[in-house]
Formats: sequence, structure tokens, C-alpha cells
Amino acid sequence: MKESIMAYLPEVATVLKLAFEHEGWTYGFDAGTGTLDAGFDLDCRIGQTPLYIHLLEDVVLCHAYAPFKVAEEDRRRVMEFVTRANCGLKLGNFEMDLDTGVVCFKTTFCLTGVPLPTRGAMTELVRGALSVLEDYGNALDDVVKGRKTPSEAVREAERN
Repeated sequence: MKESIMAYLPEVATVLKLAFEHEGWTYGFDAGTGTLDAGFDLDCRIGQTPLYIHLLEDVVLCHAYAPFKVAEEDRRRVMEFVTRANCGLKLGNFEMDLDTGVVCFKTTFCLTGVPLPTRGAMTELVRGALSVLEDYGNALDDVVKGRKTPSEAVREAERN
């Protein structure tokens, strides 16, 4: 998790916290870094996923993480999976840190030149990240464990 290095708008933090409270989601918030953290249970083999939202001056970043690190010898396959899965996605993208093996799905909300986000927009920011990670979670697990090629796994995830 990277810490905020820029200032953030406290009003955005308020809207974000209201969204979590409205949904009944438990969270922690670090006002010093502008970071909200939560955990969610996904309906796939990934299971529990940590979620971090970073408030920056011009953007809200939402990262839903796979609860494991990809072993170095498996990163090439997962890198192909990430590339194939990202192709055609409209909102957000998969990321993998090639040094650490951390995989996440990221959604963003741009704050430049727009009014404050609504509670609903913040809820959808979170749901978007979680739903894509859930939709592709079994496929990611199959690739990490060598049960399927990245091509097969993505094709199957996109069929379902």
C-alpha cells in the first residue's frame, strides 16, 4: 500500500465514509494519509480481499487486492493473465507489481473539474473493483496454481 503524498479534500473523505456507513461496510480511516481500508469476502476462490482507497488531491484510487503474492516463477503467466483480462475492460484495470507479486484491481474517480462525488459514486467505485476481482478471481487462481493457461482462464471468466 502506497501512502498519499499529496493533500486530499476532507469533503471527499466525508462522502466516502458516508457511503461505507450507508452500505454497512466496516472500515478504518487514516486521516493523516487519506487512506481508507476495509476487507470484503468475495464469492470466488480468492475469498477475503483487502481493499484500500487512497484520497489524493485530484483523484480517488480504489485497490481491491488478491490476498496472496504471486511467486516469482509464476509472475510471467500472471502478467499475461493481467494483460489479457485488461483488454476491453471499461472501468478499471488489473495491476501486478513485478517486484513483489502483489495483484490488485484498481478503479478511479477523477476529481479534476467536477463537483464532489456523490455517495452513490463512491459506492460504485468500490463495487466496481470488487465485482471485477470476483468475476476474474477463479481464473486468476487457476493461472497462479498452473491449472489453466492465461488465455483459457480469461476466456472462461469472460464467458461466465
